[in-house]
Amino acid sequence: MLSDKIANLLHQPLKTWGHGIVGEMPRHSLISDDGIVLMSLLCIILTVTMCYRSRLFIQSQMRNMFRTPRSGAYKMHETANEVGHQIFLLIQGIIIVSLVLYYYYDSYVVGGVEQGRYTMMFKYASCMICCIAVRAMLAKYINKMFFDRRKNNLSNIMRRFFEAMMGVLLLPVALLMIYYNIPPGVTMMLTIMALAIPEVLYLMKISSIFFQDSQSVPRFAIYVCAIEVVPVVITIGTIIGLTI
Repeated sequence: MLSDKIANLLHQPLKTWGHGIVGEMPRHSLISDDGIVLMSLLCIILTVTMCYRSRLFIQSQMRNMFRTPRSGAYKMHETANEVGHQIFLLIQGIIIVSLVLYYYYDSYVVGGVEQGRYTMMFKYASCMICCIAVRAMLAKYINKMFFDRRKNNLSNIMRRFFEAMMGVLLLPVALLMIYYNIPPGVTMMLTIMALAIPEVLYLMKISSIFFQDSQSVPRFAIYVCAIEVVPVVITIGTIIGLTI
């Protein structure tokens, strides 16, 4: 029966990381959490739907990803629906990263003791939201001060696109973690790769928008440190402080 299969999917037996020792609580596998399983299924459906509805915008972005924009050729627009889709994928990425951090935290730091999964995920997600907000504000004021409005609009569009790309790339990592129980170290490595690839592409695109002159390398390095590196380092330090 289909209902029996669904029940078996949502109520898997608890898996442990070994026999453990006396007095130590077994770790709960992620697939035993009905909320996380339902969230993963919902993310799959919504991600496919949103990518399909925004397929023309995605194709346009992919075609222009490695092209150097010419002066005055900064005409790129996005609809309100496309912005909404990208915001959802960004939120999805934040949730997945917070789940990965808890998975790693529960495996290597806590030693198997239950610490409140959703509480820790909320703390990690709050740190990442603050980081993204600070980066957006820094980019807004610095770009407005030194660059023209057309370049600023294009950089904002590219930032939203690559942040949404992170959410898409992180979804397979979450599915492997939840349904195949891959080791936390491998999960963290895949997560870092999924975050690094869009970030590197974004920085390449920003350099072609704002710093086309070959003599602008020092200015580009200062720009990256001020807007990208410093908020990320502060966020990592905050997350480590919450974990210890």
